[in-house]
Formats: sequence, structure tokens, C-alpha cells
Amino acid sequence: MPYQSINPTTGKLIKTFANHTDDEVQSTLTVAHALYKSDWSKGPIQPRLDVLTRLARLIEERAEELARLLVNEMGKRISETHPP
Repeated sequence: MPYQSINPTTGKLIKTFANHTDDEVQSTLTVAHALYKSDWSKGPIQPRLDVLTRLARLIEERAEELARLLVNEMGKRISETHPP
């Protein structure tokens, strides 16, 4: 059964996420484990900074969308006013 994100206040379906096969999950875990075991974290800092910088940029670009998603998943309201 696919995972469904539902607003607990309204009961409204926010989004349905497709299931992944066992092979897809295993492949992802294998890659994650290989990176964990690698010396990537002990190497030069710049590649890690590049990844974190890109992540920060993506979060900033999608901040409003992410805020609305989180608020809906918690059944809360979002203020339309933005702090200075």
C-alpha cells in the first residue's frame, strides 16, 4: 500500500507516495552503507561543503512549499504574514 500524507485536521489527502520495491530499498541502503564506510568524511572538506551549500540553496528555494507541507501534515494553520 502506498504511503499517504493526510492532514489530521481536515482528513484531506495531501499526497500519495509510491511504494519502493525491496530491490530499490536494498540498493539505497547499500549505497548509504558504502558512503558511511568510505573515507569521504575524512577527506577534503570542500566536497562536503558543496553538498551542504546545494542543500541549503534547495531548501531556501522551496521554503514556502516546505513550510506549507509541514503545516498541513501537522494539521496547523500557517500565518500569511512574514516576519521582517
